[in-house]
Amino acid sequence: MANGSTKPVEEIQVDDRVLSYNESSAKMRASEVTSVHKPFFVDHYYIINEELRATENHPVLSGGKWVAVSSLSVGDVLTNPDGWDIEIYTVQKIEERAMVYNFQVTLETYVAADMIVHNKEDCEMYDQYYPE
Repeated sequence: MANGSTKPVEEIQVDDRVLSYNESSAKMRASEVTSVHKPFFVDHYYIINEELRATENHPVLSGGKWVAVSSLSVGDVLTNPDGWDIEIYTVQKIEERAMVYNFQVTLETYVAADMIVHNKEDCEMYDQYYPE
């Protein structure tokens, strides 16, 4: 959350304030949750570095560009809120049914599992905690 606390994604509500990456200024700032989408199930998802859980098409910031989670490999990098590139040491595709949660924020990006992700309309996050 924007205040440094964390909250399970299934508890995120409209008007919550999350930590976001402002692409124009390249700085982190608070951003308001404008909508929360109805959860649904997927048949598989990915776990990156044993923490970030996301569906295959969810965009993450990697080396200064947005890439789909499914295109990530060990040795690639993800960007954290301090602007550091964190090397990916594990990529797991989990073949099991999982509930997916998604929400929109004013700046279109937010922090999940200490990595910058995009809230692109057709992407979903699974069971994550978000720093505010």
